[in-house]
Amino acid sequence: MPSNNFHQVGQLSSGELPSEPVDTKVLGSSETNSKKRKLKQYLVQSDRFNGNTPGQVSIEAYHNIHFLQNRRDNFRKEIESSERSPLRGARFIPHKHLKIGRYFKREKDKPPVTILKVLDASLDETPKNDILAVKYNQLIRWMYVIHEKQLNALNIPTFMHSVRQRKLFDWLDEELLTSKEKRLPIFGMVKLSHQEWGEDDEFGDSQVELIHYFSLNGEEKEKLAPNLATSLVQRFQEEDPKALNDAGGSDKIFSSAALQKSNEKLRQSLTNDHKFETIVNAKRWPLSGDYLPKSTLEYFKYQLKKLNEDQNAKQSARSVHPKLPVSVYFFKKMPDYQMVRILENTPNKGVVRFNVMYNKFWKLVLATTYIHLKVSQEKEMTKLEYQQSRE
Repeated sequence: MPSNNFHQVGQLSSGELPSEPVDTKVLGSSETNSKKRKLKQYLVQSDRFNGNTPGQVSIEAYHNIHFLQNRRDNFRKEIESSERSPLRGARFIPHKHLKIGRYFKREKDKPPVTILKVLDASLDETPKNDILAVKYNQLIRWMYVIHEKQLNALNIPTFMHSVRQRKLFDWLDEELLTSKEKRLPIFGMVKLSHQEWGEDDEFGDSQVELIHYFSLNGEEKEKLAPNLATSLVQRFQEEDPKALNDAGGSDKIFSSAALQKSNEKLRQSLTNDHKFETIVNAKRWPLSGDYLPKSTLEYFKYQLKKLNEDQNAKQSARSVHPKLPVSVYFFKKMPDYQMVRILENTPNKGVVRFNVMYNKFWKLVLATTYIHLKVSQEKEMTKLEYQQSRE
């Protein structure tokens, strides 16, 4: 595990973020971790951030993720707490080199504390909490999608995604909100014996990058967010040796050799079957007789209609499956009620329209019914046996 680098007043080490997209599948150790540079060099380098999306990833589909909404709300609750708020008229002391400052807070019957706040780069004043929450939300969306792409490249069970995601964002909140060893928090409260900035007041590598990010506005912030997210995910993985290790499990389902052989035989029998091709290409039933399960089709249509009438899902928080195009929607007014929807295979992961779903289901029912009928004929089932096998 690499040691944490701390920055004293006027110093910075490895504060530079990548100006080019980083391969999000395998992130190695940074060669510049131990290199120290002056703050001016860091600020010049930050002008080169091109805002390229790491790995051509998009965050458009991650605007309403239930997990991220909870992280954002918790962050806002922390920075708005009375303990982290300075007293009216308190003296604010800005840092000489970083866009951060401190208040000295002394209340009756309480020990004195120092409160730290990031400064707006253009206004030299502390941003409002709602602005900070927006910046935090954009950053964690980028971190979430970059980290998810890396997790999908590993041979780990799907349920482990949420475990590792919580670790990542717990680490981020520690960088922002808590003091650790010699390190100060960025938004937080710490007991210090002195009011002025001193040589012992230090920030870690990630914290310097975060201070710079939270001080920016507009286009600068938009450009920096994806590359900062990549840098933070990389640093988290460098500090956690298990972050990129496979867990030795997988979500793959293996069938028996006999079943695989039977399925292959069935596929071959359907290869030149013109009736089956009619179903696949024209979505028409090629046989006479009452074979189609009409009650199943009607029930599916009825359920789709009920879902279509519930418009709450469009504005509700959701959880997107990391590997499958499926989303679960959560409702504030009905906490015990969730809705599962299938998503389009597009960057924004929109919900599949109901007419598309019904057409696909219709085609699937036709094909399944035909295959079932074909198998029953090969096995020379009686009419009664065939009916029972459908139930």
